[in-house]
Order: sequence, then C-alpha cells, then structure tokens
Amino acid sequence: MQHVWIKPAALTLALAVTLSTGAAQARDANEDDAFASIATIRQAYATGALTPEGLTTLFLSRIATIDKAGPTVNAVLETNPDALAIARKAGKTGPLAGIPILLKDNIDTGDRMQTTAGSLALVGKPAPHDSAVAAKLRKAGAVILRTPRLYLTRVLSLQVASYVARMGVNATYMSAFGIPVTIRNIFLIIAANSISSTFAVTPGGVGTQQALASVALRDVAPASTVTAYSLAQQLISMAWNITFGLIMMISTFGWSTTKGMIQESRKEAKQKRSLSDLEKEDEPDAAGADAAAGEPS
Repeated sequence: MQHVWIKPAALTLALAVTLSTGAAQARDANEDDAFASIATIRQAYATGALTPEGLTTLFLSRIATIDKAGPTVNAVLETNPDALAIARKAGKTGPLAGIPILLKDNIDTGDRMQTTAGSLALVGKPAPHDSAVAAKLRKAGAVILRTPRLYLTRVLSLQVASYVARMGVNATYMSAFGIPVTIRNIFLIIAANSISSTFAVTPGGVGTQQALASVALRDVAPASTVTAYSLAQQLISMAWNITFGLIMMISTFGWSTTKGMIQESRKEAKQKRSLSDLEKEDEPDAAGADAAAGEPS
C-alpha cells in the first residue's frame, strides 16, 4: 500500500488535483485521509466523497499545525498562497490526480515560487521554467504548491542578525584598542578579514589579515595599533572556535568518545612526525652513497 507523508527536509509541497465526477456528497477531509493510499484517494475523488480542495485544505492545515506550530518541524519552507484557487480549477485527468507530493527546494518550478536550495543567494528570482521533473508532474495532473515570505523571514532574519552581531564584535574590539568606531571602519575590517581568509597565503590568513587591516585603516590609526587589534581579534576568534567546537563535540558524542578522538588524532600526528624524521635521516645517507658511487676507484 502506498501512503502520502510529509517528510522532514527542505521541501515544497506539490499537490496533483482533479475535479470530482461522482454524484456523492463531498465530505470534509479528515486525518485518515492524510495517510490514505493513492488508490483510496482516487476512489474517493471518483465517487465525489472527497474533493481536491478539501484534501488541499487538510494538508495546508497539517503544515500549519505541525510544521509551523506545535512540534514546529520546519520541514516545508513555502506553501503556495494560490493553492486552493488552483485546486478549485483543476482538470480531471492524470495518473497523479489528487495525490499530495513533496518536492525538494532544488527542483525548479516555473511559477511564482522560488527554488533556493536553502541558499540566500538564490532568493528573489523564481526559475524561468519548469525542470524536467516538475514538467512531468504537471503533465500527470499535478498542481505544484510552495510563500517566499516564510523563507525570507526565517533565513534572511538569521543572516541579518548574524551580520549585526559580527559588526558588534568588531566594534567592541576596535573600541578596546582605541580605533575610531564607525560603520566605514567596521566594513573595512570585515572586508580585510574576508579577503585574507578567501585568498590566504598563510595558515588562517595570519599576517595577511594584519597587513590588509593596517592598509585599510592607515588614515585613522597607527599600523602598530591596528596590527595589535587584528592579532587579538584573530586569537580570540580562534580560541572561541576551538572552545565552541569542543563543547559541541562533547554534547554530540559524549566526553569519552571526544577524548578518544583527540587522543587518536594526536597519535596520528606523532606517527607522521616520526615518519618525516626518518625520511630526513635517510636523505644524507642516500646522498653520501650517490657521491661514493660517483668517485673513481
């Protein structure tokens, strides 16, 4: 028996709908319909006992009460505000008529809905046309559902909050070192940090970051002050990342497992150093042997 489920993923809801043709009085969709087999749903449509609009309403209600409230599963990023209107005007044919389907957010749909694949960079410009998968679903009778507003309010708000927090941290460090705290100076520091991390010529961008920061703020603070500030910022950030990483590892794997992972890592590092030392010791002997081989007897 095939059932219809709302599955946990960054998903968008697709609903294939059809008009009822039977003479039976349509009833309201209930909780059992959410778990009914495809054959059962199609039979209910055929007899007129259930309508596409009723089933659409049921699934939208389940998203609202389970996904957006209650347990707050957060599995469905978008729902189409035109879903009910589309269900009322649906055609009568198609093998998927009336069957709710979920699509991942990386499948293009040529409508008002967005295909972001969970990336903020793709927000704001819907796909120009259907992907092959979406086109076949529509041909089978599907009406694809998914509101950009939900994605924007959830993802964009977190991105903005993260960036504001980053600016606040930089402003705090700059104030502690006597560097003028202005929006311009904060953005210059963030730009220097980003460039040094992206085009790192040293581990972690150490040195490169300080040089870029000194050049960026050369007109507002001495190079020595900017260098000291940049080093302190980098060291504190590294310490925080290590501490936070350990906390997350311990909370995820437990202390004993985390300790074993650290010990194993240290053991492997020692073995690599030992092999490297042995190779270095062998190099002079090999060079001596080659020299001896080249001498006339």
